[in-house]
Amino acid sequence: YTYHFICPYDWSDYPFDRQVCQMEIVLASARSKQIEIELQAFSNLTDYSTFALKLTNFSAQNINGENTILVEIMMHRDFTPLMLNTYLPTFTLTVINQLTNYFIGYELFEGIIAVNSTTLMTLASLFISVFNSMPESTYIKMMDVWMIVTFMYPFIIIFIHTLIHILNKKDNLEDGKSMKGLWMVSRKVLPVLFIVFLVTYWIIGLEKWYRN
Repeated sequence: YTYHFICPYDWSDYPFDRQVCQMEIVLASARSKQIEIELQAFSNLTDYSTFALKLTNFSAQNINGENTILVEIMMHRDFTPLMLNTYLPTFTLTVINQLTNYFIGYELFEGIIAVNSTTLMTLASLFISVFNSMPESTYIKMMDVWMIVTFMYPFIIIFIHTLIHILNKKDNLEDGKSMKGLWMVSRKVLPVLFIVFLVTYWIIGLEKWYRN
């Protein structure tokens, strides 16, 4: 006999998720001690290509007076490919974006905008590629959070340097104080916030991965 089961999955922790598929097989006309079951589990879909399948429970029990076979399969994701294809490139681009904040001289405004605009377009292409390869869902996944933050980072830098460039054309004390505040935000506040996000993200992600 061949049976097909539908297992509900929760992708909110993607790519730190582990999916568990539970199956109950009621033996209507056989005793559990007199039956042999061969279990084979494999995956041929790209959405599950990074999963390793593991049989975590296989037992025979009497449930409500019926002989029942309980099967539980865990799909454990290996996120190493995503580290190389997504996390490392986006982190590297974010570091490059931050380095443009330390360019000295207002004449480098065009170069700063060019670098950040280029990385912004690169991240947009990468974001679309990653989004198309992820499992479809109606809720935000952890991968979405990472991609949104790294995508917004160069946009914020462009916005800050545009304000600095505008204020630089004005010659008054108030605008000078505003420019110093913007420089502090771009050179100190932004990297500190990103480091806090980076540490928090990976602590939560790895905690979910090990806990599951």
